[in-house]
Amino acid sequence: MAQTARYGARHEEPGLLTALGHVLQAGQRVVIDRIELIRLEVLEVVRRGVDGVALIVAGVMPLLVGWLALAGALFFVLDDFLAPEANLALTGLVQLVAGAALVAAGVQRARRAREALTGERKTEAAAAAHKTA
Repeated sequence: MAQTARYGARHEEPGLLTALGHVLQAGQRVVIDRIELIRLEVLEVVRRGVDGVALIVAGVMPLLVGWLALAGALFFVLDDFLAPEANLALTGLVQLVAGAALVAAGVQRARRAREALTGERKTEAAAAAHKTA
């Protein structure tokens, strides 16, 4: 190892192997930090998802009870005007149309969310590729 004298004190300069070891350690730290960041981001997404699911589950029960009450009310209102079979068919048809509309809206919203997420990932990948180039 080469020795240098600076300000009257002698010290040894690090050799090539020592410098290479420091570079490798720094690279490891960068990779470990990046993995930790990804882990924290995933945990945050999962936490948000679990919170959302909990709210949905909590809201579905009263929604279902209200929906059944409205369907029953519609049946009883139409009971004076229609035969029981026609009344039941009309009430079922109204429920079917409303349910199909809600499912279609939910599918559309999920598709938009997935496209937005995939678009963000594509944008991030393009930005990362641009940085490395």
